[in-house]
Amino acid sequence: MACAARKPPPPAAPVSNATPELRAAVEKASACNYDAGRFDAECEGYKAWEANSELANAGLLEMMTSEDTKVRALVVRKLSVQFTADNADKDTLAAYLNAAEKEKVEPIAKDFARGIGSMDLGKFGLLDRGIAIAKAHSVADYQETYASALKSESEPDKVLAYAGELAKSEDLALRNAALRMFVNATKSRGEVACAGLDALRTDKDPSLAQHATTHLAHAGACAKQHDALLAAIEEMKLSKNPAAAEPYLGEIVESICQNAEKTPAQRDRSLVLAKQITETTKIQGATRSSTLAAVLACDPKAGPAFVKKFSKDKDAVVAERAKSLLEGTAAKK
Repeated sequence: MACAARKPPPPAAPVSNATPELRAAVEKASACNYDAGRFDAECEGYKAWEANSELANAGLLEMMTSEDTKVRALVVRKLSVQFTADNADKDTLAAYLNAAEKEKVEPIAKDFARGIGSMDLGKFGLLDRGIAIAKAHSVADYQETYASALKSESEPDKVLAYAGELAKSEDLALRNAALRMFVNATKSRGEVACAGLDALRTDKDPSLAQHATTHLAHAGACAKQHDALLAAIEEMKLSKNPAAAEPYLGEIVESICQNAEKTPAQRDRSLVLAKQITETTKIQGATRSSTLAAVLACDPKAGPAFVKKFSKDKDAVVAERAKSLLEGTAAKK
């Protein structure tokens, strides 16, 4: 009697990295209300999920492409915090990028962007890929979120080149992201970062231009740009045009005087401007009071005598600021 043909063994079930504990935690958390991209923060299942810091990345990565929006929202948020360059490898990071590229739900896409931006993709040769995804992503806010979080110690010049592109965008949010990227790079890539801030100093958006100006004044590496900053204030001729004086001007001249890299000429010009603004009574009190601190920073020795003259100023804001500064100076002696 002929032997019966043996049936092939059933295919082995794929091994899952999503443990029963992880699946149970996801099930409890996803039972909570999810509205407008947020889970109910008072729901016990979600509170337990947020508190759990022992969830393995391998299982989370396996579930990040789930068809269930609530599951993706949970695992991608968790990955954005705990999946880092220190515990990633190129293959899993590539899969993470692929999932981010395909994500259509805005809150989840932004969590992907935030997590990816904070990782040093250059370490894995994937920075170009990360930037390309951001530029082409279908979710409008993905690129701004990614750029705002973007860091790369491995390829900082690529980050700054990308910032230079964003600085020319018609989208204000992207230009603001470029500003943050330049600010973050002033210590490591001062020349390029300061040039980027200097270009944004004349941005068509007044608020962005102001922020670029104040950051430029604060950055020690940007001392070369401070002559242009001072010239711009001098050209305002504020004693004749007091309405043009903004409160942040005091912060600018004070920051320049506090800069260890300032030149004697920059210090002297800053002091002249600070005194001129303070003495011009037609300039609003908030601005005049801000330049009192600049006088002390520019001339610690003779500055207190100058400030004292304004402790009885007709403008209460100026008088109170002068008194406060003098008290602080006395306390340091």
